[in-house]
Amino acid sequence: VIIMAGGKGTRLDPFTKILPKPLIPLGNKPIIEHIMDRFYKDGFNNFIIVLNYKKEMIKMYFSENVSSYNLEFVEESDYLGTAGGLSLLKNRLKDTFIVTNCDTILEGDYRNFFEWHNNRKNIMSIVGSHREVTVPYGVLSMKNGSLVEINEKPMFDLFINTGTYVFEPEALNFIHENERLDMDKLIGRIKSAHEDRIGVYPYWGKWFDIGQWDEYRKSLKHMGESGEDV
Repeated sequence: VIIMAGGKGTRLDPFTKILPKPLIPLGNKPIIEHIMDRFYKDGFNNFIIVLNYKKEMIKMYFSENVSSYNLEFVEESDYLGTAGGLSLLKNRLKDTFIVTNCDTILEGDYRNFFEWHNNRKNIMSIVGSHREVTVPYGVLSMKNGSLVEINEKPMFDLFINTGTYVFEPEALNFIHENERLDMDKLIGRIKSAHEDRIGVYPYWGKWFDIGQWDEYRKSLKHMGESGEDV
């Protein structure tokens, strides 16, 4: 499991001016440890954390908190975006692997994503979370400046990118060494070359995007109501 933990976490300012986003507390543990515990529960034990912003604080946390995980760190020399840091692992990853952001928690079984990916023989699989999104306004359809119709507070069924992916090692060939690259651009490159081998796993369970304040508060509330870890 590769955890992308090198970003500055600006959506959680001012917390992230003091702490790196992976160490923002969620209950009695930092976000990143909740993520790792979820994977460990589902049988995943080998982790590589890609670091940059406030990396020494993250390394220090894990040096002082002994766990049963096999844990390695890879350090970016520059900010490489949400996907570019994977280029540092080209010669190390020989088998199917999972990539996740350091601020996203899924309540599903990660083994299901892994098996679905393998069964379809994809190069890359994106975990997409189902959301019903309501626009709280009247939406206008127009043609040549004339009103076609008005749709009051329409609701859309969408699948949202959760920031969790399953990859084959060959996907790393689409990233240049030390290239600054975001995940949407990497997805576009893979799709252009292998349109039939990039898939979306439809996920219907709970998903917490803790990298933004509203979702962070919802996660804290969920923990308080359930009396359990997220």
